[in-house]
Amino acid sequence: MTKWLGIASIILGIIAVALGAYVEFGLPETPGADGYVPALLGLGSIVIGAIVLRLHKNIDL
Repeated sequence: MTKWLGIASIILGIIAVALGAYVEFGLPETPGADGYVPALLGLGSIVIGAIVLRLHKNIDL
């Protein structure tokens, strides 16, 4: 179960980074839109997913 949570966190992190990059670089003329925040949250999600997967390997559930 924890393995799937880690994988889901990584996938959602990749989606968040992609959306943040699209908002920041694909729509530069949009006023008030900042793509750095979703990209940074996505990177955090990827890191958390990687930690969960690493801990899952060490626990041997």
